[in-house]
Amino acid sequence: MKQLSEGLAKIDRSQLPGKFKVWCYQFTLYRRVMWPLKMSEIPSSTASKMDGKANSFIRKWLGLPRCLSSTGLFGRNILQLPLQSISLGYMQEKTRLVLELRESTDQTVRNANAKVPTGRKWNAKTEVDRAIGRLQHQEIVGRVQAGRAGLGWGEAPWFWSKASRKERKEMVVAEVTRTEEERYKIKAVSQGRQGSWTTWEGVANRNIRWADLWKIPQDAGVTGGNLKKATKELAEEAEKGSFWLWLRRKDKCWGKNT
Repeated sequence: MKQLSEGLAKIDRSQLPGKFKVWCYQFTLYRRVMWPLKMSEIPSSTASKMDGKANSFIRKWLGLPRCLSSTGLFGRNILQLPLQSISLGYMQEKTRLVLELRESTDQTVRNANAKVPTGRKWNAKTEVDRAIGRLQHQEIVGRVQAGRAGLGWGEAPWFWSKASRKERKEMVVAEVTRTEEERYKIKAVSQGRQGSWTTWEGVANRNIRWADLWKIPQDAGVTGGNLKKATKELAEEAEKGSFWLWLRRKDKCWGKNT
């Protein structure tokens, strides 16, 4: 928790634009935090608190309202942002750890029956057993079609009995991820305005990539010299605003109202 707080504060103090701060968090701090969460005996409630703290900075950097729920940031919505949740990453890493201990090539490790404590709110071993049960049930049911797709449409699914050790790990992690995404969907349905997208029909899903975020100014028609000019003017206005606030810092009108 301390490492996350210090890292977020350092990124926030930098002079980078908001989307660059989010990129620094996602590809540096997030990955640095995941390893201790996997190997240490940290309960899921602590991971949820860390997720909430990181989400507040992400909303700030992206200019999003504080009332925006985590479903809008990390859920599989109509407009999917390229962000990863600490809570979901915690579940994925703990799931991998359970499978690594259970299906280790070392017989001593397998027979040790080591426990992976995750607190009372979420149990990794129970979730892994449920995911394996769902995968085995899917194999019994066989290949089915969903929606309006025709028979044989899409990629052939993996079956549990024919999968290798590595493929089984990927299948279980994907199943745990899908279960968490369903919880995001349920939460979105229960929301009024923020979850209104769940009732839309005929709208194609779009996944926003980091490359798309970098191209937002260019897609808006701001390119070349105009982009440099806009960046310069924005920096000058920010500098003027900061200087004006510094000059007015001792004015009585800035004090508390009595």
